This record gives sequence, C-alpha cells and structure tokens, in this order.
Amino acid sequence: MNQKGIALIVVLWISAILTLLLYAFLIEMRAEAALSDSYGARKKAEQLALSAIDKAIVTIESDRRTHHTLTDAWAHSDGAYEAKLGDGTYTLLRPAYQEGKVYWGSIDEASRINLNVAPKESLLKLPGMTEEIADSVIDWRDSDESPGTHGAESSYYQALQPAYACKNDNFETVEEMLYVKGVTATLFWGEDRNQNGILNPGEDTDQDGELDYGFYAFITVYSRDKEIRADGSARLDLNTGSAQYQQELGDILDSLTIQRMQQRLLQGDPYRSVADILDVQGVTPDRFKKIADRLTVLGTSTKAPGRVNVNTAPRQALLALPDIQEEFVDALIAYRAAKNADLSNIGWLLDVEADESLKRDQLKAIANFITVRSYQFRIDAAARIGEKVEEGDKEARPFPFRRLVAAYDTLDHRLIYFKDTTAMGFPYDPWEKPQSP
Repeated sequence: MNQKGIALIVVLWISAILTLLLYAFLIEMRAEAALSDSYGARKKAEQLALSAIDKAIVTIESDRRTHHTLTDAWAHSDGAYEAKLGDGTYTLLRPAYQEGKVYWGSIDEASRINLNVAPKESLLKLPGMTEEIADSVIDWRDSDESPGTHGAESSYYQALQPAYACKNDNFETVEEMLYVKGVTATLFWGEDRNQNGILNPGEDTDQDGELDYGFYAFITVYSRDKEIRADGSARLDLNTGSAQYQQELGDILDSLTIQRMQQRLLQGDPYRSVADILDVQGVTPDRFKKIADRLTVLGTSTKAPGRVNVNTAPRQALLALPDIQEEFVDALIAYRAAKNADLSNIGWLLDVEADESLKRDQLKAIANFITVRSYQFRIDAAARIGEKVEEGDKEARPFPFRRLVAAYDTLDHRLIYFKDTTAMGFPYDPWEKPQSP
C-alpha cells in the first residue's frame, strides 16, 4: 500500500475518533443541560413552597378571633390556598382524617394529642398504641430513671446497637418518638406514606380496604394554650379566688348562688374542673356558658401546654381524651358542624344532642384537657412545576416538586419546626385540586 493510501486511512480514523468524541461531548452537554433544567425547576418549586408557607403565616397571623374553628380562613379556603405563579403552582394541604379527604388549609397543633403532657389513658387510646409504648413514652419524657411497668429507661437503650440514653425530658419533635422502645416506622407513620389522610394506590399493605393511620397523624409536641380570658385578662381560679367571686361573677350569678360556691370550698371540697360548678344550685347551663371563659382551676399561669381544641380536633384525637365516651364524641362532632353553632367557649358542649346528665359528666371529665383556641399551626406546603402532560405523550417525565412542612407559633411569632418532606411524595393527584368543605 502506498503512502497516500496509508495517510487516507489515518485521516479517516482520526475523523471517526473526532466524530465519536464530538458525539460523546454533545451527549454529555445534553445531560448537563437536562440536569441544569431539572435543578432549576426543583429550586423554583422550593421557592414556591416557601412562598406558600409565607402565605399561610400571613393568614394565621391575620386571624384575630378569640376562638378557632375549621371554618376559619387558616383552616380552609375555596381556592385561596392554591396559587399559580409562572409555570408553577403551590398548595397548602389539610387532611380531614375522619372524612378521608384533603382540604386546602393549615392544621392547628391543638387539634392533636400532646406527647409531653398526655396522661397514659390518652396515649393508650391512640391508634396502634400499646402498654409498652405508652409506658415508654412517659419514661422518655419524665426526669427519673425508674421505668414504668412496661416502659424503659437508659439501661434498655444503652444495650441497643447503636446505644443511646433515655432523654428524660420533653419531646422536641414528634419524630423523636421513633427512638422510644416499641415504636416502629410502621406504627409511627401508618399506611399513609405520603401523609395526606387518604388511602392511595399501593398504601393498603394489609389489604383491608381501610387506611391505617399512624401516631404521626394525631400527635404533637407544640400545642400550648394561654390561661386567659377572651379579652386577654387573667382568669379567676375557683380554688384560690373565692373572695373575688362576687366581683368577677356577680353580673351573671346571684348572691345566694355565689355563697353556695364559696361554701363548697369552706367544706374542704375543691373544684377539680370549672365544670364542677354545674353541681352548685343556681348555676344553670346558660349561666355556665356565660362565665366558663372567666374561670380556671389550674392556676393563673399564662402557659397551659397540651390542651385539645374541641372545635377542630378529629374524632381520633377526641376519643383519646380521658374518660370520654364515643357517643358523646359523635354528638359533639355533629353539633359543631352546624352552621350557626356558637363555639366561643367550652360551655357549648352542654348544647349537644345528648342526655343531660351525660353532658355534664363528660364536660366535668374533660374540661381540664380542652380549649377552643389554637396558637400553633402546622403548614404542609406542596409546590410543582409544569402543566399537565397528556396521556400517551412520549416525552412525559415526572414533574419537579418540593414539599415542606413547618410549624408556626403565634405566641412567639416564629417558626418552631421546619422539614423538607419531598421524599414522602406529592400528597395528591397533581392534576386534581384538593377539596373545599
């Protein structure tokens, strides 16, 4: 072969190699461009989700009501909580656990059971709870190293791999419960993998057609109330302020009724809840409703952690209240759903459709554990980029999205919790809107 032929072959090989290198370079550039576009879309979704949180905070802080219900603007809004910005959309979500629906809105922490103060009786009523876990929760939050009957202290946790100590202090987040003896991821999260309150395809692991909720849906560590009246003034402690009865209650109660209230204390019979005054002759249900917000038996501290808002709590949380009966829970849920129901103080529980003696007994049993106000709120924000891709489109790709969960405290006016929960998945069909009650 002559030199010209060899040179031609070399040139062809070099051309082929350069062509391959160019092709590889173009593929790499295309991949980098795609990655860049994807990263940009994810960052846009993140900023949209943060905007949703900001919007929720503004709505929550704008609420000046002295009691809170599920009809408030922070809890639901017909369309106001889904907003389209550019090529993205953000949504705020509130699962309706007893209804199997997702609504627009935020969630008040007072609608949940507080792990830091709930008595064992309440813990045991949570879905999936056991004696072992309830005792272990109490051991985790108490200050000693003496385990409950079925509980655990540091000696148990130090024997684990990896080892760690029992905290012996309050829970700081609900996820901290996963460190407690007996708590598994399945018990904590339940079947609701994307935590939207709906049984989605692939979530029914036991194939029973029902969504099994985990602890997460009904617990909190953030709820705290203020021991004040609706007007901001201090409440009257029934057990220490008897000298002020006439001054504080004389506009509603007659002198003889007030004397009877004072006589009970003189006989060494303290009031165990504000509803105990219903046993005093002259204190009618109507009168009680007018003075219920003025009274306390828990001291005049402005902080009262862990009370459950009976205006907003789902059925599962209400059933966890001490000594409450299921028929009473169903009656109060039906009553509070009425359009013109007055839910301004706990006295409204005397208006539900139930036996009169049952209503009184139930109110006395739960009065120390309930409120009608909420000061801390959970914000579940989801944001997506892009429009609906038609079915069968060969270019269809998973849409970029971000999901963020935050908790906001209106007493301190700050975020008290923040977490990226994108890994849970998008919480609803992105091309179908959440519902509005």
